[in-house]
Amino acid sequence: MEPEARYTLVGLTLISLVGLTVAAVLWLSRFKEQGQHAHYLIYFRHHSLSGLQEDSYVTMRGIRVGTVESVNIAKQDIELIRVEIEVGAETPVKTDTRAVVQRNLLTGLAWIDLIGSSQKSAPLVSSESSEDHPIIPEGESGLDVLRSTLPELMERVGRVVSRASDFLSKDNEKSLSSIIKNVEMITERVAAGQSQLNDTLDSISVMAKELKELSSKLDNRSDSVLNSLESATESVAREAASISQELGQTSQAITQTMRNYQDPQSAFFGPNPNMLGPGESTSK
Repeated sequence: MEPEARYTLVGLTLISLVGLTVAAVLWLSRFKEQGQHAHYLIYFRHHSLSGLQEDSYVTMRGIRVGTVESVNIAKQDIELIRVEIEVGAETPVKTDTRAVVQRNLLTGLAWIDLIGSSQKSAPLVSSESSEDHPIIPEGESGLDVLRSTLPELMERVGRVVSRASDFLSKDNEKSLSSIIKNVEMITERVAAGQSQLNDTLDSISVMAKELKELSSKLDNRSDSVLNSLESATESVAREAASISQELGQTSQAITQTMRNYQDPQSAFFGPNPNMLGPGESTSK
């Protein structure tokens, strides 16, 4: 083999080895990246995607967690916009997670915000459709809610304005003016009687003080009266006991007198010896 052919073969071999090495590195890096990231699909129907483009931010609770991979019109339904996003593998995308489009009002640039994830919900790992990646449902942002309720709000405002116009008719204006005048008259009368009311309140205050002093005096006198009643009760009890004793003695004397009247002989000649008890005698 000639030297030139040999060098050519060696060069081709080296180039092949370098190409295989680069391909292996790219494949390994791609495999590693796939292990560190997760892909999800979002189908938007109601949101405007103006300002959203590839490499736009994907956020969750104000933190950037990924990027937008592609934005296309869905083939199966042209009213849907198919958006594929890539987020970190540790991003807590749950079954109750929703995707909304947020927009910077100054620059017009848009990004996707993942909202509604709760701790108790299960992770979103698969999809019931035939798509290769799980699908995050479309949600409603605060601006969308306001936009949907704005027509109803404007209708209510119109009703209020109409009722206010009816209320402020000429007849109602006259009635309102009369009411205001009556209120002014009542206020003037109340102000005129304010001095009399103050005098009355002062008199009530003086009467309250006098009643308080009288109550204190009555309390003191009631204690004195109670003491006097206790003393009188004790005196009456003693007198009643003395009278009871005297009545007892009088009763005995009356009883003895009655006995003497029943036996007149003993009154003149002394007691009958036959009627004497043990230890008694007729001698005096």
